[in-house]
Amino acid sequence: MTVNDKLPLLLRQRAFWAQLASDLSIGDGCAFADQPPWPLPFRDEAEFRARLDREGYVQLAHVVEPVLRERMAAAIAKLAGLGIPPVFCLVFDLFWVPAFRLSRIVNAALGADHAILPGIWIWHVDPAKAESGWHPHRDIGHEALFPDRRPRTLTAWLALTDATPLNGCMYVVPAERDPTYGTPEDSRHAFALPDVRALPADAGDVLVWNQALLHWGSHASPLALAPRMSMSFEFAHEAAECQGMPPIDPAAKCQGNPAACRRKYVREEKLEAQFTELLGRLRFDEEVLAWVREALHASHADQRQEHQTAIERLRAEHTRLGERINAMYIDKLDGKIGGDFFDRFAGEWRAEQNRLQREIDRHEVAEQSYMEEGVQILELARNAQGLFERQEPRQKRRLLNFLLSNCSWEDGEVRATFRQPFDLLAETTAIAARQKAGSATNSAKSEIWL
Repeated sequence: MTVNDKLPLLLRQRAFWAQLASDLSIGDGCAFADQPPWPLPFRDEAEFRARLDREGYVQLAHVVEPVLRERMAAAIAKLAGLGIPPVFCLVFDLFWVPAFRLSRIVNAALGADHAILPGIWIWHVDPAKAESGWHPHRDIGHEALFPDRRPRTLTAWLALTDATPLNGCMYVVPAERDPTYGTPEDSRHAFALPDVRALPADAGDVLVWNQALLHWGSHASPLALAPRMSMSFEFAHEAAECQGMPPIDPAAKCQGNPAACRRKYVREEKLEAQFTELLGRLRFDEEVLAWVREALHASHADQRQEHQTAIERLRAEHTRLGERINAMYIDKLDGKIGGDFFDRFAGEWRAEQNRLQREIDRHEVAEQSYMEEGVQILELARNAQGLFERQEPRQKRRLLNFLLSNCSWEDGEVRATFRQPFDLLAETTAIAARQKAGSATNSAKSEIWL
């Protein structure tokens, strides 16, 4: 048996990890939770938050001390050399230290206490292998913001080595330059290429961004002198929902009792199995699909009429302004009014016509797309379970955040509620499953949808 063949077995053995990095502890205590927090390298918190709100991110220089980042980078390099994914470094206590030392910075960014989310990752981007960071994405999207556009959730990205354009530094589209930032259309990328911003970072720098920000890690070049090593943590405002996974409370000290710390952790496969079962409640047959489509048509009849009424009113106003401009132009030709007078009022009326036309277009698009969007929601709900089983972890989390709210872990079970309108779909599906008779079918339809 070769070393590669033995590796899966070795990964399960504490002795292997202890030998791999003998200077790093593994569950030998909970002292990392009592580490002093890093100071905020900003003149005041208000300025820090204002920049974060305006651009969606802030770069903080020289936060992580050389001794800490060099020890972490050495462990990452060892794992990468053995072909082990760097995220396995979370076996070592040292890699949890930054989560707690970032507390002051995160509290300042959120303006409140926070919880640590289990969305933690470690990178070793090797230029020699033409590796890259992740493709352009938003960690969550617009739902990562409160209604006032302050962040519900944040990501803190730590440069453990220098990150340059050659070895895969981060790129972002600043919030103020991103047309779909913070909107339900943020899955559509509409930014201008000149607005893309590279963020080279020195070893020890920390990037903090809200999880609505569009960002990515670039493709490393063979010209780079060294790999890019980095790590990220995710945090939630104390008033935010848990975004599909139970948070780790940074204020919960285990006081030397490792069992108290371990209560917070749940195996990923157990969580995924329960979420998969939960999403199965959205599966429905063709009969239920027919009910919901019928209800969709009926429930939007009033909306269609409202759109038509609004379009007729806006078109009448648009026509009236056009007639005014034409009449005033004749007065100009007849010498009744001056050219400056005509230009001023005609300009104002044409601007108002443009605004009216945009409103007309908006109502027409809404009228044409409501059924299409409704059917897309139905298809998403119907296929949610299968999608969840096939997706990558970050995509799974985004799907859960879209479908569910108020997630918690209680008594060994996931507790969550479906967001609207998926709650109605789940309820309709449950009624249909319990009641098979034709009369019960009609009852389910009338109770929920009409």
